[in-house]
Amino acid sequence: MANAEEIISAVTRHFAAIDSCWGIALIGSRGRGQHVDRFSDIDFFICVESSLCRKLVSTDWAKSIAPVILQFPLVLPNEVRVMFQGYMDSDFHFYTPEELEAMQGPCQLGDYLSRGWQILYDPRGLLEGLQGRIQPQQGESEAEIWSTTPPVFWFNTVLCAKYILRGDLFRAYRMSNWWLQQMLMELIEPEVPEESCRHKNIAARIPEYYLRLSRCFARLDRKDMIRGLNESMDLFWEISRDIYPLPPEQRKQFRSIHSDVRNMLAGDVNCLD
Repeated sequence: MANAEEIISAVTRHFAAIDSCWGIALIGSRGRGQHVDRFSDIDFFICVESSLCRKLVSTDWAKSIAPVILQFPLVLPNEVRVMFQGYMDSDFHFYTPEELEAMQGPCQLGDYLSRGWQILYDPRGLLEGLQGRIQPQQGESEAEIWSTTPPVFWFNTVLCAKYILRGDLFRAYRMSNWWLQQMLMELIEPEVPEESCRHKNIAARIPEYYLRLSRCFARLDRKDMIRGLNESMDLFWEISRDIYPLPPEQRKQFRSIHSDVRNMLAGDVNCLD
């Protein structure tokens, strides 16, 4: 069973037949019915009583719904990841009625629901009532992000350069090819929460920056790591020019760091003395 609709139907039937299940919903892209293709995962939000919740995290229950390739608990409590036959990956987020009834106002669950929410089974109206009680958490404003992220970006460019010069290319690779890119994307799209960046198709969302971002990635090779880091630093200035001009003093400070990092990567480490 690899068809998403069949799995959604089977999961709904399975849990709806259990007395201690209070509700089932889809969250994420399938919950909002947008940007879904054959590769999209399925995120289930399921409310069950606490005794069943413990069993669902600790037992191999998913094989009673459909053939399973893998099943394991996630780092967060009461969350399980399942890969059904056909490599259809599904995340199950379990909550108890007591947890949901206690939730009010802005909260992390409100962030989840804001990305997509479709109720599949709600015999007591608990999930419908939940929508009206909670909201997404308030994110940082564009001004706040541009106040906090650039210093962190330039701090980490210096660290990345040190790792390259030390020959610690794996740590430099992880920092340059992921962490610096996350910060650049945050500056490009301050309205998108950091946690949501990984949930969205960058090529479709920000095509004008996609090619520039792609050039920032580098192979696990000293020369190419230097090239990639230089590309990331140059892109920072393009984003600042196009989106949010920096205050003169801060711009001067970051330009000085940029110059020193370039010199370090070129072999001049006098700035470290």
